[in-house]
Amino acid sequence: TGLDLLYGVILDWGINLSVPEKTEVVDGKKIYIVDDGTLIACFEANVDQDTIKSIARMKPAYAVFRDGSFRDSSNKINLGEIFKVQSPDTVIKVMRCKRWSAR
Repeated sequence: TGLDLLYGVILDWGINLSVPEKTEVVDGKKIYIVDDGTLIACFEANVDQDTIKSIARMKPAYAVFRDGSFRDSSNKINLGEIFKVQSPDTVIKVMRCKRWSAR
């Protein structure tokens, strides 16, 4: 699930598991906000540039997406450029998942 992926990232990056975590909907997509915006993750399907820009404007320290999440290849390609303009200090990770089922 998205939460499984999120907690995997939290553990990988050494973020304390006791920090606050909440879920919001941005541009119709569920996002996870950890530690008041230190980490923002979106694992939804069909993520487009509007969603990417909305997340970038939040200026997280870390942003995580699932490789198969993007609406099309141009959204995935433009991810770095959008963050470079909106939030240049954000560390971006795109996770490759072998198997995914939307729940």
